[in-house]
Amino acid sequence: FFLCGMNALDAVNHAMSTIGTGGFSTYNTSAAHFESPAIELWMSLFMFIGSLNLTLVYFAATGKPKRLFKDEEFRFLTFFILTISVITTIWLWVQGEYPSLETTFRQSLFTTLSLGSSTGYTTSDITLWGPFFWMLALLLMFVNGCAGSTSGGLKSSRFLVLIKNLYNEFKKQIHPHLLTPVLINGRQLSVSVVH
Repeated sequence: FFLCGMNALDAVNHAMSTIGTGGFSTYNTSAAHFESPAIELWMSLFMFIGSLNLTLVYFAATGKPKRLFKDEEFRFLTFFILTISVITTIWLWVQGEYPSLETTFRQSLFTTLSLGSSTGYTTSDITLWGPFFWMLALLLMFVNGCAGSTSGGLKSSRFLVLIKNLYNEFKKQIHPHLLTPVLINGRQLSVSVVH
């Protein structure tokens, strides 16, 4: 952040509150104060890292990145964040909110990661983005990051279990005697954990 133009105090503060998903800014206008695409992209990256399971981040940092990519919750969260970012980009582009597609995607990605990690940084007034985005924002605030992360919310692992269990329940409607356990990372979850 210092290399991107922040002074030393702002750089340390924003680095700590971005990776810790605390979102504390030294300015009332949050990240929008800096008006810097580079800062927004770095913040986006570290908000994403902060929303991941810290054990998996440790393994990835110590030379075992395959453990991160094999994790179902990581893949689910990544897919979820990218999907919401693309949908938001399309929505804002159609609305003509920003002058270029790059700016539109950057704003969408930043806001999606900020809401999806419970960091709360802002670069624009999302109340102007309309009710369609507000519904996406509400969904983002519920799902949030991975279990074992610093982000708030209900965690994406619970939604992954919910989706898999709903799928199994629909299969049981067709095949009532079918035994379909919920598997996460190849391990069967007990019925009590699923419920």
